[in-house]
Amino acid sequence: MLHLHTGNRLEDLADALIEALGSEPAPPLDEQTVICESPALAAWLKQRFCRQNGIACLLDTRLPAAWLWQQARALLGLPREDDPLDRERLGWRILAALPALAAEEAELARYLDNDPNGLKRWQLARHLADLFDRYQYHRPELIRAWEAAPEDGWQARLWQQVSEGVEDHRLALMGSFLEALQHPNPDALPRRIDLFSIHNLPPLLLQAFAALARHLPVHLWLLAPTPEYWADLESPRRMARQRRDDPESMALWQAGNPLLTQWGRLGQAFQDLLLDESLPLMEDSEHFAEPERDSLLHQIQADIFTAVAPEDTDALELDVSRELPLPSLQFHVCHGPLRECQALHDTLLHCLDADPELEPEDILVMVPEISRYAPYIEAVFGSAPAEHFLPWNLTDTFQADEHPMIRVFLDLLALPESRFGRNEVLAIADLPRVRAQFGLEEADIAELTELFDALRVYWGLDAAHRKGLGLPGIDDNTWQQAFERILAGFATGSDALLDGRIAPVPRMTALKAERAARFFTLLDRLRYWSVALARPATPDVWGERLGALLKELFGDGGEDEDRLQRIRDAIEALEDAEKAGVPELEPAVIRQFMEEQLGQLAERGRPYRGGVTFCAMKPLRGVPFRVIALLGMQDGAFPRPRRDDELDRMQEQWRHGDPDRTEEDRYLFLETMLAARDRLIISWTGRDARSNEPLQPSVVVGELIDYIDARYRLDGIPPGKACMRTHGLHPFSPANFDGQPQPEESRLALRAHGAHWLQAARAMRAHEPSMPKSAWPDTPLPPPEEQPRVIAPDVLDGFFRHPVRQFLQQRLRLQDPNDALLAEDEPFTPDGLQAWQIRDRLLSAWVQTGDPHAADAALHACGWLPHGPWSEITLTESHEAVAALIQCCEEDGIMAPLAFDPQDIDLEVPVNDTALRVAGRIHTLHPEHGLLLLSASSYSPLKLLPLWIRHLCLQALGIAKGQPACGYFTGREEARKITLKPLDADEARAELSNLLAWFETGLIRPLPLPEYSTRDLVEVLDDAW
Repeated sequence: MLHLHTGNRLEDLADALIEALGSEPAPPLDEQTVICESPALAAWLKQRFCRQNGIACLLDTRLPAAWLWQQARALLGLPREDDPLDRERLGWRILAALPALAAEEAELARYLDNDPNGLKRWQLARHLADLFDRYQYHRPELIRAWEAAPEDGWQARLWQQVSEGVEDHRLALMGSFLEALQHPNPDALPRRIDLFSIHNLPPLLLQAFAALARHLPVHLWLLAPTPEYWADLESPRRMARQRRDDPESMALWQAGNPLLTQWGRLGQAFQDLLLDESLPLMEDSEHFAEPERDSLLHQIQADIFTAVAPEDTDALELDVSRELPLPSLQFHVCHGPLRECQALHDTLLHCLDADPELEPEDILVMVPEISRYAPYIEAVFGSAPAEHFLPWNLTDTFQADEHPMIRVFLDLLALPESRFGRNEVLAIADLPRVRAQFGLEEADIAELTELFDALRVYWGLDAAHRKGLGLPGIDDNTWQQAFERILAGFATGSDALLDGRIAPVPRMTALKAERAARFFTLLDRLRYWSVALARPATPDVWGERLGALLKELFGDGGEDEDRLQRIRDAIEALEDAEKAGVPELEPAVIRQFMEEQLGQLAERGRPYRGGVTFCAMKPLRGVPFRVIALLGMQDGAFPRPRRDDELDRMQEQWRHGDPDRTEEDRYLFLETMLAARDRLIISWTGRDARSNEPLQPSVVVGELIDYIDARYRLDGIPPGKACMRTHGLHPFSPANFDGQPQPEESRLALRAHGAHWLQAARAMRAHEPSMPKSAWPDTPLPPPEEQPRVIAPDVLDGFFRHPVRQFLQQRLRLQDPNDALLAEDEPFTPDGLQAWQIRDRLLSAWVQTGDPHAADAALHACGWLPHGPWSEITLTESHEAVAALIQCCEEDGIMAPLAFDPQDIDLEVPVNDTALRVAGRIHTLHPEHGLLLLSASSYSPLKLLPLWIRHLCLQALGIAKGQPACGYFTGREEARKITLKPLDADEARAELSNLLAWFETGLIRPLPLPEYSTRDLVEVLDDAW
């Protein structure tokens, strides 16, 4: 007999199950079988057993299909084996059978036409395998009809081909199992079976459990939102449609609660299936408890419990004292995933503060797009300060995102199509396992990154590799050019051009060369694998090939051996393709297969292990939590949309129990809302971060807001507005801390946490909006332990170019993340910096040789110039700009080559109550023309800083006394000359003292010195220029 036990609270159902199992104890050492719909539910049930009994021993929790498969094979006396036609194996069999079938079917042939890399055939095979798998569960009669009459279309013939010779596949085994159950051996059957919180059983499985129920007690513990019969209740939309189409029949229709009927169609269908007359069903016990109506959330749950539509009455006013300031149902509108996580962290802290009995493990956070939100969750919850830290665990993640080794392995499979970009290759080399295999250290990668940046490596192995990608076959900016330059630098020890085309790397020591040699050994192996992985091969050859790749680049053992084993398991899965008779696999198919195997959603942590639990939006089947939060509930993310599929025979006629991912997600939302015991928090990206335009929430969230706005009022305001807060764009927005609701209709006024954000918010509010002020606190840092007493002119110059950057880098050890981004695409036209670098090399050649064209060959050899015709255009424009500067110099009698007289300086300058020394070498002092600055930049006051600082140093020492300092700058149309007049020595020392005082201040607090205020710095001297 099939015994039905129903209830609306999972903990009550679990306690009743535990009591029932305890009243009928199993023999010693016999397992008690409880079938659950998900591993997470099974884990929760075991914890419940432990809380009730102190231990969960000999409790066998299984999934329905897996348990029936094992039970059927045991009853039939067959050895334990996997289903030979499960989805994975079926996909390979279909892939092998498709070519022959396509030769007979024009429809298939047209679809598979123009498929050079085999991906179309692979994707079709996977899709058909998924359909056939569902047919076996939901349309078993269709499969049996195909086996009897294969003329029913090409799908029927395909099924006959792939199932030929397989006598113990799932459907055949279930048929034999049902036949054996007509006269079973009682000793081969379990004592009893309990199905706990099962919400949808396909017909094939339901038929099997019904057959078992005729010989042993099968107990179905069903979580139901209402004790009423609700399978025939209609949603408001269907009622309106029926009223339009057939008004006379409306008396036979009963409207259900809108939320129950809009979200609960999956449960309605299963209730109808259970009431089928062929099932030996007996309703044994009910465990319902009507929710109290003491909060908005409980009001909604109670409405659903009653099942019927509420009467059209005035909106009910909620108890403000119970609902505020922390409503039981909250809506948070944010500007993106990061702000959602920050707002959630603050909200959870408020929840914990308001309820001393609430623990972090009582909180569940579900996210539809878990892979997108995982980095933000880790950033916010993982880096919270100690006073605001919440223990947390992320149970779900995609394997490819879990560890960089898996991502790098997948990238290696794409080497045949790779451009071998600089960042891509360095990322592979920087993986710890790869570094260890080729004798590289972490510091080596940093040094090599700087080296290849200086060598201007962009992409491409060599000219032949570029030509193979359909681009001009040149070595410029390739790894081959870098190799030749490094080798030439080590062999010659000079920077003179070799063979007119190779520019040796200067100062290439043996240590640097050895480091580069190890890297190029790795690059050579990557080149080999880019060729080896490009050839089609049989599945067994692919298995050997991928295994060799894994061993050579990643090695064996180590702390992350478990991730390495996951890759091995994925490679071993290719054995199924070999057994299916797949003759040959294209590289693109292998990459797609490995992406699927290693990109699956996997449980990273054990659920319910303590702390706030983050997981994907998946069925937990009513597992209760005191607080449940839903992140990322924006339109399009949830629920998943339906997909029309012309190949799916199930769509010809819908039946109860048919899979429908939209209805599954809607039922999941209903279950989640009913599982929240105290609070439900829903957030979404409701504002565009750029334009601040409003964005729509998920349709189920919109339906919930519409429902509560029609039924209730909170302080006279619809709850959809009263319980909604729109958060500021930034965590330091002053509105986050003033305790005022946003917008005005809201009653959800929660202050943000975080002292560092509060300081920034106060600084913003204290200052005029039109005068932005630094958010840095007024209290300065203590002076550095090793405060520099000797300062070189270059250091002083660098400080005043960007004092805030110097403070961040020198005192806080912070680096601009953009500095680490290396360009991989060669410029077709140089940007401002690159154009300056080209002009600077031409100008240096003129200073040293008197001929700027002396640098032309080196510019080509070093990869400074764009490819193609833009090379000569850029060089011509650069020569024209430099020629104007040269003409300006020659008009003043400055003729190249120039023989400068470098001058060492060392002077002591009083600063406040101490003294600092300015010491270093000034390289551009000319015996005849004095201090010169020849700049390849166009003029701006900022560019005058190096000349000004060095001019002060020389004047303070009495060197070049009475001589002006001259700066020559290139311009868009003509060059420009700036002259700094000579100063008195005391006056120069006073100016240096002021500069050094600002330098000292800049070491303890950031100086908000705008770039162009340098003009004011220079103009303090009357008639200085």
